[in-house]
Amino acid sequence: MSLHSPHDAAISILSRKPVFQPITPFHIREQIWDLFYGDQDVAEKMYHLVTTSHSPWKIRERLWAFMASQAKDCDDTACPEEKISIQEVQTLLLEKLKDEGKKGFHFGLIADGNRRWAKANGLLKTIGHQEGFKRIKDTIFSLIVKIPQITEFSIYLLSCSNLDSRDKDELENIYKILRDGHKDLLESAKEHKFKYRHAGEKQRLPKDIQDLLRDLETQTEENNGIIIHLCINYDSELEYGRAARKLALSKSHEDIEKMSDREYAREIQKRSWIITPMDAAIRTGGDDRFSGFLGNRPCDANCHLLSEKKCLPAITKQDLLAQIHRFATGERRMGK
Repeated sequence: MSLHSPHDAAISILSRKPVFQPITPFHIREQIWDLFYGDQDVAEKMYHLVTTSHSPWKIRERLWAFMASQAKDCDDTACPEEKISIQEVQTLLLEKLKDEGKKGFHFGLIADGNRRWAKANGLLKTIGHQEGFKRIKDTIFSLIVKIPQITEFSIYLLSCSNLDSRDKDELENIYKILRDGHKDLLESAKEHKFKYRHAGEKQRLPKDIQDLLRDLETQTEENNGIIIHLCINYDSELEYGRAARKLALSKSHEDIEKMSDREYAREIQKRSWIITPMDAAIRTGGDDRFSGFLGNRPCDANCHLLSEKKCLPAITKQDLLAQIHRFATGERRMGK
């Protein structure tokens, strides 16, 4: 049996009553491992795991509930009148660029909700982070490359406070996802001409993660496509403080005294990890705050915060298009 999406798999499963096998926990770990790392399509593996595996009934019930939620989340045909096309968004953004006299927009993503999504679906936090990364790679990247009006995209993956508050095992899992996804990120860059840049403090990260980030930057430096900032161990306050220190150390006291306050702020911005002001930040997971992301910086005073209720692993292309459409149709008076 071949199923082409989690939605197709869920609909097929929900269309008939399950016949649960007796409780036999043997090989559960192998089944879960095969689910995420085997050769079959994920949807097909989910179908077989839920309908034919010998996992304990509680695990089966949780997976059943997960498939039902996937059917609801992935059904883009439920409200066809609300569907937004990429062409419509492109046209609106092009008009907005002309109105504002800009060459391109800088969008951001606060990648939130992986752990909450996993908990709601009875899954480990590990799976939540893995599915979040897959959604970035397979859904978000594949959409933004089709919208040339977006020339920079910043993804808030790991904050400085995360390094202090998350337990060691969870952080190691996130690092493992980056290690395992290194090749995929490079392949995406090769296909779409992405240029990766790391934003954040490298020193506190494991040595191999520091090397991995430098490798992504080096291997994509000559690409001329969209610039993707990977915000890992990032905080806008730390960014601004470090940039201000660089400026103070590079100029004489007399030169600094001659600058106006606005000139001083612009010089700080030139020394930041991410130089371009942000136009809009999409936050998954439903919270209405920047949480140390770029929108806190003085140069981002006109940045829109677009709150998306769905957690990152449940996000669809239509959800993202709806948020970009929100920005494209909104008015930015910017003091006028």
